[in-house]
Parts: sequence; C-alpha cells; structure tokens
Amino acid sequence: MNGGVSHVDTFDPKPELARRHGEAPPKSLNIESFFPFPGTFLRSPFEFRKYGQSGGEVSELFSHTAECIDDIAVVRSMHALSNNHTPAILQMMTGFIQPGRPCLGAWTVYGLGTENQDLPAFVVLLDKMGGPLAGAQNWSSGYMPASFQGTAFRNQGSQSPTWRRRNSWSLCIRGLGSIS
Repeated sequence: MNGGVSHVDTFDPKPELARRHGEAPPKSLNIESFFPFPGTFLRSPFEFRKYGQSGGEVSELFSHTAECIDDIAVVRSMHALSNNHTPAILQMMTGFIQPGRPCLGAWTVYGLGTENQDLPAFVVLLDKMGGPLAGAQNWSSGYMPASFQGTAFRNQGSQSPTWRRRNSWSLCIRGLGSIS
C-alpha cells in the first residue's frame, strides 16, 4: 500500500523518536538516503494509550479499533533493508529488494493451490491512483510459472485486458457464483 498512514502514528510508538524530536541523526547511524539530506527526527503528533488486557499501545487515530486490540495481531519486528520506498515495498511483498522473486501471493497459491483453474491465482485491487511503486513486480510469480502470478483489477472500466482478450468474463462470474 502506498501512502498509508505511518506505523509510528498508529500502533508502534517510538519513545526515543519523541525524545530526539528535531535533532539531526548522528553520522554514526550511516543513513543511506535517496535524498542528500535526511532531515531531522520527527515524533508522532498523536498521543498513544495502552488498551485491553495485553496493554497494546494504540494512537488516538484508532480509538475505536483500540477497543478490540486484544483480538488484533500487531507485528512490530519488521524492518527493511532500504529506506527508499520502492525497494522497501518490494521487500515487503517478496522478501527481497531486487525484482525477480515470487511474491507472497504466488507462494500462497503454490502451497495451497487454487479452487478453480479458470480463475486467476489471486487478484490485486488497484486504487484510483493507480498501482504501487515497482508496479507488477509486487504481484509477480518471479521464477515460478506465470499461473502463480496475480491479476490486477482496475477500479473502473474493464477489469483486465487479459480477460477481455480471452473473453472469459462470464467464466469468472460463474466461478465466483460457485464460491459463495
């Protein structure tokens, strides 16, 4: 997801970031930035509180979600090898910052199979702004057969030029009808 709200503004408070607000990062951090000057540390403008039996910390942005924090899995241990968005998103989708590897969806279909051979392995829902950074590499099957890759759905007009050429839209509707 591009442009999503930051983890430090939602479910991952960073007290040290708040303490260092406005300071320049020390040279010892060896920050490799896409831009020449990385700027200063910036704390979250939102307040965090502990909720539920687990004491999960949630920002004021999600006060209603906080009421069921004990039923939500929050992963705070992820990190990226790049602070540049495109390779970081690619790493989140495939596990690697270089293109050419199967994405999580491809591995899922490889491991679990599919309910219907006439439908795409999985679909990718694009928003009105278009696709994510790195594009189709995010739902690629990589070195696996193409049958394991995702099919992008548009948010308007014809869903997929591939389906239009194959004239299999009716196949899809019949297949979806059997799922429900």
